[in-house]
Amino acid sequence: MRYVIYFLSIFVLFTAQANTGHRLGGDIYHPENTLYSFQLAIENLQNDSKFKYAEFDVQESKDGFPVVFHDMKNIARIVPDNEYNRDILKRFSNSTSLKEISISELYLHEIKGLKLENNAKIPE
Repeated sequence: MRYVIYFLSIFVLFTAQANTGHRLGGDIYHPENTLYSFQLAIENLQNDSKFKYAEFDVQESKDGFPVVFHDMKNIARIVPDNEYNRDILKRFSNSTSLKEISISELYLHEIKGLKLENNAKIPE
């Protein structure tokens, strides 16, 4: 899995150009790296000459499943801190900040349960 991520990172660096498909359209449509943002990017940008490719980030869940998520340090920037998501993350203490939880610490069933902005989900 690490080799795939390294390869994709190197590929992106060598082919860098203006791209509106960055993080599956997340530079324009939020939340990033979701099927929601990707669908909007495809629908609205497919005829835009700057739209060259769609880039996304793959990480591994605690139980070894690949998921699409950009931030390696924590989930706080993308996952809303609300009662619904706190219930999904109930195995963590209520005093645990989302800044202290990384995607790699979550099991796939937890990741699939989280609701992002616009009711988007983290793709597996």
